[in-house]
Amino acid sequence: MEKSKNYIVFGILALVVSLVAVSLAYAGFTQTLTINGSGTVKTVKWDVHFANLGTAVTTGTGSEITAPTIKSGATSIGDYVVQLASPGDSVSYTFDVVNAGNFAAKLTGLTIGTPSCSSTKTSEASVVCNNLTYKLYDTTSNTELTAADNAVLAAKTGVRHLKIVLTYKDTTTAAQLPTADVNVSGLGITLTYTQEGTAVL
Repeated sequence: MEKSKNYIVFGILALVVSLVAVSLAYAGFTQTLTINGSGTVKTVKWDVHFANLGTAVTTGTGSEITAPTIKSGATSIGDYVVQLASPGDSVSYTFDVVNAGNFAAKLTGLTIGTPSCSSTKTSEASVVCNNLTYKLYDTTSNTELTAADNAVLAAKTGVRHLKIVLTYKDTTTAAQLPTADVNVSGLGITLTYTQEGTAVL
């Protein structure tokens, strides 16, 4: 009986020791994983503007009365006044559209005004307007810009060289010349640029 008790005690001790060994085995494998980091939100900007406005270039008896200026944060060219007198006269100005921002800029809208004429002699004003052209050109390619242009200015470095030209057609006949001054308006141009793609740092 004493011998069987010893077997039971040893059996219980063996079971306890094995449970402790198993728990020690499991407790022996522990790993802590950590993640650390930081971030920066870089400063980026949208900056499409006018620059390098040239002086008037005239042909014939065309002349400049008031020179244009770049204003409104370099997003507007305005207040020029020119004068045409003879068929074939023209006045033009060159300027650049510059993209100094971090996003490419696509030309998505272009509106070129149509000359509007007024005079004390309405019929003469109409004839003069029919003989005026107002156009915008890319001077690099020497092509006229239209609403379908859609050119893209590269981020940070994009530059486009443009020119506006007001011309009194040289096909105007002597009979079509006005006998009173004709005031010309409607010479506005609007270029709309839209973000193209993601920022370039």
